[in-house]
Amino acid sequence: MWQHEREKELMEVERKKEEERIRQLLIRQEKERLMREHLPQLEGFLSPKSLTKSLGNSPILPKKHHNTSNIFY
Repeated sequence: MWQHEREKELMEVERKKEEERIRQLLIRQEKERLMREHLPQLEGFLSPKSLTKSLGNSPILPKKHHNTSNIFY
């Protein structure tokens, strides 16, 4: 009986991990969509550091913002 309960617990943990992974993926996709949509209007207002810290080496960033060597996380 306890084995069955333990299996249910493990399945629940795995389900929650998968839900969180999907949630994080959706958040990232939405951030990228918003940046693609609004980046042209924001050029010059946002620092490259703030962009690269939140999006890393995302392909939506202009090439000049891809250097993250001096960014501390």
